[in-house]
Amino acid sequence: MINDKPFSKRYASFAALIVAGILLLLPAISNMFLDYKTNSPSITDPVLRVIISAVLFLMPVIFFYRNIKLYLMLLSVWIILSPLFIFGIIYYIRPNFELIAIIFQTNTVEIKEATKGYLSIFFLVTIGYLLIYFLAIKNVNFKRIPLQAALIISTVSILVFSGYVIKRKYMDYYKPLDILEDSYPLGVVSGL
Repeated sequence: MINDKPFSKRYASFAALIVAGILLLLPAISNMFLDYKTNSPSITDPVLRVIISAVLFLMPVIFFYRNIKLYLMLLSVWIILSPLFIFGIIYYIRPNFELIAIIFQTNTVEIKEATKGYLSIFFLVTIGYLLIYFLAIKNVNFKRIPLQAALIISTVSILVFSGYVIKRKYMDYYKPLDILEDSYPLGVVSGL
């Protein structure tokens, strides 16, 4: 019984990290279903985009290995915006430059018209989303991860993303800017 407690704490921390990761990736997952429904005859390309999104969130882990909770708190910016991205996906607008452009070019009358009846639900979902994320972060029972683990995570992430960019550029003939705009969360950053 004594050994069960540390294991259950590690399990709870791992589960909390999984919940936080799913919440961070939910716009990419929603976008995956939109892509599969509208564009892709196969599921592999949309699934690959979700994997690339995860890789992009994991790249900076090396800089935060001493305080992983700080990194999770910094990622809460994406959590605040995630319901907006998901709401945009419902309207068939990807979470990339297009969504940012539409937001900047829309006036308040158009926003009220587009969100009529959904605004209160949107705010409740956003608050719930934030609460679940912050509860997940609170349940992470460790502050730091080993330097070697952080180095491996970041290096593998960089290698996977580099391979993705090379594949898209040379096999699919994408321009580098199009590759970045097509990848969540970089597509959103390129819109700013």
